[in-house]
Amino acid sequence: MRQWLLGLVLVMSGCNYDAPSEITCAAADSRAGFACVGGYWVTTGASDTGLLDMTSDQSNDAAPDTTCTSPTPAQFCASLGNNCGTVSGTDACGDARTENCGTCVAPDTCQADNTCTCNPEDDDAFCARLGKDCDDTTAADNCGATRTVNCGTCDVDETCGEQAPNVCGCPCAIDGTCVAEGLRNPANQCEVCDSAANPTGWTLAAGASCDDQDQCTVTDVCDAAGVCAGAAKDCSAQDGVCKIGQCDAANGNCIAANKPEQTVCGDDGLACTSDVCVAGVCESSLAANTCLISGTCVAANATRGSNVCEKCAPATSTTAWSPNNGVSCDDGVSCTTGDVCANRSCVGTLVGCNIVNVCVAEGAARDANSCFVCNSATNATTYTPLTAGSACPVQDGLACTSQLCAGDGSCSTFIAATHCVIDGACVLGATLNPANPCQLCAPLVSQSAWTNAIDLSLCPGGATCACRSGICQKSNGMSCP
Repeated sequence: MRQWLLGLVLVMSGCNYDAPSEITCAAADSRAGFACVGGYWVTTGASDTGLLDMTSDQSNDAAPDTTCTSPTPAQFCASLGNNCGTVSGTDACGDARTENCGTCVAPDTCQADNTCTCNPEDDDAFCARLGKDCDDTTAADNCGATRTVNCGTCDVDETCGEQAPNVCGCPCAIDGTCVAEGLRNPANQCEVCDSAANPTGWTLAAGASCDDQDQCTVTDVCDAAGVCAGAAKDCSAQDGVCKIGQCDAANGNCIAANKPEQTVCGDDGLACTSDVCVAGVCESSLAANTCLISGTCVAANATRGSNVCEKCAPATSTTAWSPNNGVSCDDGVSCTTGDVCANRSCVGTLVGCNIVNVCVAEGAARDANSCFVCNSATNATTYTPLTAGSACPVQDGLACTSQLCAGDGSCSTFIAATHCVIDGACVLGATLNPANPCQLCAPLVSQSAWTNAIDLSLCPGGATCACRSGICQKSNGMSCP
């Protein structure tokens, strides 16, 4: 049976590799007169069609006589996926072979797996092949792929691209030394390397910025003669009435120097002064019996507006207000007496309490529900709590209650043990609720609400009526009249 199947695949007419334009194939491919065997087209011959009976069991028949034509070396190498070097393997006819699969065309080289592949050159070889030695260079590498490689940096005095792209060059060659483009002459900062103007010598840098080493000049520039000079620094911002701006040569800072002593410094418009410079300050000579306070002339003993507790006292100070102690005043608080100036303020003797700027009479309560009162002997600026057990300032007027202070300022109501207070009224113990004969005042249970009578207590309506859960009912649950 196995031999019969093999014969069916190879076909009785024999194998032949006669498809030069299409050597390889896939198992699913179809072509008249050919079969795909081992990945190659094999001729079957038209006369071989139907020679085998596919329904009969030929397992004991002799194998058909077949002949297999060996693939060419190129076909053998292609079947193994190799295209260079010496390769060993088994061909489509089952024969072991060793073939030379050829050589690679540069830049490809034969790899360990017998395939031709190009190995890209490294960055150094890339730059060396192109003759580049600075900055990014973009070109095709040895394998034809476009790459961008940084080919390095130039020496400190050289310039990349001076003579050719990505090639280091010397901008100026002066006195046998390579000088970088734009570099100033160390001996004269007004000379510069300008390769466009003179690649072999220094060029005047007229108009270029420089430093004349004078800290009192600004915007230093080179003139047409190659001399560095600047304009004097403007220090006028330091000018004042008795000051003049100058530059300090030691550090270049602008300073305010004093004008000559006794220089008239103008008229300040004040009738009580005359003005001259003294040690850089415009001082006013003050007239006798006057004060100059905050730029205003004030006559002696004049008070500070509505504040009679301060005045001009030249003997004490000619530039600030002085205390006017002992003078009668009004502190604006109605609960004080004997108001008088002391330490620039008007102070009076307090009568009662002054709480949050509100006058409170001695002993007055803060409100009807607390025990806080004005007690100036303890604290004249806040309410003081009454001692525990004291009567609250306000009572509720009920005969069966009393209101007592708890010591923390709170007022508590105490009900007589024999009474209840219900709906704001005193109720004697055991008194029935007029609206419900099955409720009563029971002080031991509650002093603030009616208490349900004991179940089965008699209530109006006859012998069958009794209290149940505070309701007068018959035994059958019907309400009593």
